[in-house]
Amino acid sequence: MAAAPVGADIESAATRQRGGAVDLTGRLHPDERAAIAALPEAVREEAFLSCWVRKEAYLKGIGTGLPGGLATHHVGLAERLAPDPRVPDGWALADLPAPPGYQAAVAVRALGPGAPPPEVTVARLRLG
Repeated sequence: MAAAPVGADIESAATRQRGGAVDLTGRLHPDERAAIAALPEAVREEAFLSCWVRKEAYLKGIGTGLPGGLATHHVGLAERLAPDPRVPDGWALADLPAPPGYQAAVAVRALGPGAPPPEVTVARLRLG
């Protein structure tokens, strides 16, 4: 239970591959597309997936889900791939440890106007 709005997402690279080779990178925020394009090709798929889970976590947190605007909101890539301190005002985003082949993230909103973004810590993430 959380005192503030929270959104979370976990995705498997295999799920994306099973869905077909549709490249959804072009639907992201322009700065996120540029950050992915600037990376070596070998990590672009991982970078996309990291951005996607951050984006979905945030959009779930604001209560809209994907219709809330993939290109409208900037959440960036996983910090280990392309650190970018810009996140939506009043929100904290955290990349979570996940099993190999998965990416996970959580978004948490500050408790009120003017409050600093919350600190996100994860003690343990258990799957299956």
